[in-house]
Amino acid sequence: MAFTKINKVLLDHSKVASTLTDFPFLFSGTFPMLKTIGNGGVVTDSNGYDICFYSDEALTTPLSWEIERYVSTTGVFAFWIKIPSFNYFLDIIIYMFYGDSGLIFLFLSSPGFCPIWCMY
Repeated sequence: MAFTKINKVLLDHSKVASTLTDFPFLFSGTFPMLKTIGNGGVVTDSNGYDICFYSDEALTTPLSWEIERYVSTTGVFAFWIKIPSFNYFLDIIIYMFYGDSGLIFLFLSSPGFCPIWCMY
């Protein structure tokens, strides 16, 4: 995979009261760099399918996620990311990779974490 961009996402341990397993984390906001190239960003796919999440910077451990919302013209997004273990005493860093024009669609899911497609 040839991603052109990477962002670290910090999950603050002080926001949870106990250790959580298979925690569904909602990551949402507006990032101008998540617009498509034609709209001044670096995302290559108009559906956001080249935005991927990993637990490590070396791309060896992909996380399961689903796209709830992605607006290619504004960079508005909402992703549900499955965090295998979230400790109440330790921050977690996950990595968001994007900008791979060779990536058609990579979606990882697991039992009990099914995609939900929404129409906006």
